[in-house]
This record gives sequence, structure tokens and C-alpha cells, in this order.
Amino acid sequence: MKIPIKAACLTALPVEAVNLWLARHYPLYMGLPPYTSLTVKLACYPSIFLHYPAFLFFDWIDKFPDTHILDMFAVLAFIAIGYLDTVLFFVVGISGFKLLQRLIRRSSRKAEQHSAEIT
Repeated sequence: MKIPIKAACLTALPVEAVNLWLARHYPLYMGLPPYTSLTVKLACYPSIFLHYPAFLFFDWIDKFPDTHILDMFAVLAFIAIGYLDTVLFFVVGISGFKLLQRLIRRSSRKAEQHSAEIT
């Protein structure tokens, strides 16, 4: 089975554009306030999930002294890590759907062969 990297990379671009818009309007690293609407929560929580490794990386970087120099690279690292996570998520999702489709096709062929043998 061929790995759908190209499709995943193209699909991840609009998702990351939405994530950048959300990161610009909502402080995702601080969490969402309790009065946030359901639609914003539904849009923000996947973004937080996809960028969780970036948050862990920034937490690790903050433990070292004099890391304020790295602040200018923080946004680029956040985008890069989030994009790679999103691509990986889509590769796994697309591959899983292709595998499921192949298994369904194979089981339907076996069912057809079995019914042909019976009749």
C-alpha cells in the first residue's frame, strides 16, 4: 500500500491556516475560558491536540536559563511542529481508511465466492 504523503501535506495546509487564525485570536497555550462558545471549543481543541508536542517542547525550553533569544523562533517552531503533526495525523487517517476499504472489498469478494459455491 502506498503512503499518501502528498495528499496529507496538501490537506494539512488549510487545517494549519485555521490553526494559525485560532492561535492569533485565542490564547490556546493558556486554555480556553469557561464562557467560550461551543463552536470555538470544537475548533480549538483539535488545534490544541495537534500542537501538543510543540507545547511540550516550549515547556522544556523554558526550563533552561537565557532562552529568551529563542522567542523569535518559537512561532516558526510552533508552526513546523504543528504542521508535521497534522501531516502525520492525516497520513494515519488516510492509510487507515484505505486499509478499511481494502478489507471491506476483500470480505465482499469472499462472500460472493462463497455464495457462488453454494448455488
